[in-house]
Amino acid sequence: MVDKTIREAILKDITAKDYSVIGITLTCSEETLRERHKKRGDANECSFFWLHLKPYESDYVINTDNKSVRQIVDKMKVIIDSEGKE
Repeated sequence: MVDKTIREAILKDITAKDYSVIGITLTCSEETLRERHKKRGDANECSFFWLHLKPYESDYVINTDNKSVRQIVDKMKVIIDSEGKE
């Protein structure tokens, strides 16, 4: 599982003590991803590989279609704040 390998590699290098891990997967439609690449002038080929991977088992999933950066950040903040209360 590609995402598990990547996540484990990142987490093993954290040297901080007493921290929590909150996994968040951002997703969108292929159309939205194409439009975002086009809007920023990205001439590279748009790959949907990561877009179609199944979210990591315990991740929160946020669909970013038709949402502003502010709306996405607000959703992330709610998730982070609620995790701290558990």
